[in-house]
Amino acid sequence: MTIREVCKQLFDLSVGGYFNGEKFTLERLINQTKNMFRGTLKGGNRLVMQVALPDGLWYFYIVEYAKGQFDYYIPDTREQEKRVISILN
Repeated sequence: MTIREVCKQLFDLSVGGYFNGEKFTLERLINQTKNMFRGTLKGGNRLVMQVALPDGLWYFYIVEYAKGQFDYYIPDTREQEKRVISILN
């Protein structure tokens, strides 16, 4: 998927467009995500964020698995979420 497609899906899943404790518009989410991946030379880069979902706040990541190709992962359990958080350390 493109960054735009990933961000659109994540934005639609979110409650009120809240990411990292702030209210985002779809365009702001797209622009911020693009900026975080700008200048990367290879795939495998990850961006960890937090999203407000109907069942609470969850950490997730967006991964660039090939130049210009992105996907995201939202854990199903809090145990899986701990592995996502460990990326930050």
